Amino acid sequence: MSLFPTLQKVTPNANLLLSYRFAGTTVEPPDSFAGGQVWRHITGTDTLTGFNPTMIGQLPFGCEPSGGGVTGSGGFAVYLLNSLDPIGFSPQDITGTDAIFPITPSTQAIRGIQANSLNMQCLDTGPAAAFKRQLWLMAMRDVNKAGILDMPEICIEYYVTLPDYSTLLSTTNRYTAMTEIKTGSNSGGDDRVVFGVMMSNGGQPYGGVWRDEDGVAPGTIGFYCHGDNNANYSPAITSEEYYRVKNFDVSVPVNEPFKVRLYRKRGLTYNERDTHRMRIEITKADGSHHVLFDIHKQSLADWSTQYPYQSPLGASPKGGWPARNIGMGLYNAIVQRIFIAGIYFGGDANKNITIKVSAVDIWDGYPGVLPPPAV
Repeated sequence: MSLFPTLQKVTPNANLLLSYRFAGTTVEPPDSFAGGQVWRHITGTDTLTGFNPTMIGQLPFGCEPSGGGVTGSGGFAVYLLNSLDPIGFSPQDITGTDAIFPITPSTQAIRGIQANSLNMQCLDTGPAAAFKRQLWLMAMRDVNKAGILDMPEICIEYYVTLPDYSTLLSTTNRYTAMTEIKTGSNSGGDDRVVFGVMMSNGGQPYGGVWRDEDGVAPGTIGFYCHGDNNANYSPAITSEEYYRVKNFDVSVPVNEPFKVRLYRKRGLTYNERDTHRMRIEITKADGSHHVLFDIHKQSLADWSTQYPYQSPLGASPKGGWPARNIGMGLYNAIVQRIFIAGIYFGGDANKNITIKVSAVDIWDGYPGVLPPPAV
């Protein structure tokens, strides 16, 4: 049975660019080794959605390896990155790759239906707070494809089962990313957004300097979202964090699937601060729906007023205070790398982490009617 038997490729406000239920598809062995980067492409036609690599490689999405084809860097794949010394893998070291990043087909029960999923593991995350090993289900666009354009709007939906991060993070080593979007060009990217899970250090009453965590018990697990320009531009540009907001009011589900919907509308230019909006929602296994973040010009202005001098890194441009509603990089690079769901870990040392991902959709807008901004 299909998880969504009435799947539509068009809604009143959005077109479906990618949709996979991992039925009739294959995660291929590693076929591209470049330093510490390894790609495992997803091939075949999904029998529940009809999507395949040829379809998603066509414009307007243009999600395919550079220059086309089904191998090489890019496209729809599981992307692995090992940057621990010695960096990378020997060419075609499939055994070494699988020893760190085993990927296996699986299932999980969602709303009473057994849904196909990818079981994604990182066996040994490396040193504490290092972010040295990454594992992603990823869609990467070919920014050199003739006719390719930016994505002014994007909406990512997926189901995910997370481990108990209260046993993997600490009040010192606090963050793990779940989803990222980066821009790209021949010079790299200039804009990034990140959504993930974090542990509170309790804010000022407990010796921390994060005013937006005042009153939150140390060790509490919550969600965070931030925007910055850390998207691998070359030559390196001055680091800027535009905003970093947190939610400790909604509990993070543990060992049960929940739905994530991340919608972003980009700004028109780097200096235009009215248009950008980021809205992140989750639906838990019990059916409860939560808007974790609705980021826009007014919400960030209110945040800056409520939490003066929040950042330990100082005032802008580096510290994320005052928060700025920036939704376009300095050089207008287009959306390239969509890290749909994965493990990008900055918690305690040498952890083993497993997540399950099911029912992935990417839209070119908000499916249905976009609610007005929540303030």
